[in-house]
Amino acid sequence: MTNYIQIPLILLTSLNIAFSQDSKTNSFGYWHDPDSWENGIPGYIENGITFLENDSINIRGQIILNSDLDITNSTIIIHENDTLIIQGNVNFISSNLLNKGVAIINGNGLAAESLLKNQGKIVITGNYDGINNTLEGSSGFSYVYGYSNSNVGDNGSSEECLMNDPELYHWVRSLMELLPVELLSFEGRFINSNMLDQIELKWTTIDEKNHDGFIIQRSVDAKNWNDIGWVTEKTTISDGVNYYSFYDNHFDQDQNKYYYRLKQVDLDGNYEIHDIIMVQIQILNKRNIIFPNPFNNYLTLKIPSKTEFIIYDEQMRKVLTEKNKSSRDKNIKINTLNWAVGTYFIQTVNLNTVETYKIIKAGMVLN
Repeated sequence: MTNYIQIPLILLTSLNIAFSQDSKTNSFGYWHDPDSWENGIPGYIENGITFLENDSINIRGQIILNSDLDITNSTIIIHENDTLIIQGNVNFISSNLLNKGVAIINGNGLAAESLLKNQGKIVITGNYDGINNTLEGSSGFSYVYGYSNSNVGDNGSSEECLMNDPELYHWVRSLMELLPVELLSFEGRFINSNMLDQIELKWTTIDEKNHDGFIIQRSVDAKNWNDIGWVTEKTTISDGVNYYSFYDNHFDQDQNKYYYRLKQVDLDGNYEIHDIIMVQIQILNKRNIIFPNPFNNYLTLKIPSKTEFIIYDEQMRKVLTEKNKSSRDKNIKINTLNWAVGTYFIQTVNLNTVETYKIIKAGMVLN
């Protein structure tokens, strides 16, 4: 008869705890996606590691974290039929876990001075170190695929997991092959200027093991998709977060909107398709919003609702900013008597659109 270790990943001393962060009931989501939580993303990211300190979270549904996790003085409850998947290593220090569902660590695990109540299933695909942990009322099953230095008993291996729970085994194997890229954000906007009209796409990720690149896909109906680009280079990296961008310059402006999605590809050719975004194309009538042009002593702006106007001089120094936060168009008249003669640029910014165009201050009084 096989003995199973009860691995102290995380825990609970009392069920009467007011939880600060709850995942949404019966939902599937990623840890760093705000839509996965009822009241804010728990913890913070630093150098590609997620830290949870002096906090408590309540897992309902399935949550995936694609980074290493460092937990200190915190509590995690995983409810029955619910799952927490960590695609990385876990350090669990002076913390509590009540697990009635499934906890999977696709990496190494370390637990010290912690309290565990495991009534579900726990799998660690790497090694496990347990130091001075307390086991309380645990009746579940735990498997460590690598070396175990547990202070609570012998471990069940990957072979024993396959023999005793083949469904769990094959699920974990699929997670070991899963693309370990977590998409934090994906947004797009239309940019209209005198020189070039384009759609700007920006997205952020963390933890890109085995990552090759992104295929950019576009659609007019969110059903039929075309590949329009391939992105491998990051724009920048900050605090472990990867920033990407792509500009779509070849599209039909007669379409009033386009749909975009990312197809993330790993080095083995496997891929994952992420959520769809929509970009609205709105081209403002320049004659109706700025007059006169050329101008001399005054300039009138008609600012559409929820739009910001920024005026720059020839050296791209900001001259003026005006915002219309109301739901109606707004007219303003600007005294430009003291402005230097020359070329100016006006940029309009709203939720999904940025437009830039040129205006000129003449060198003589205009009638």
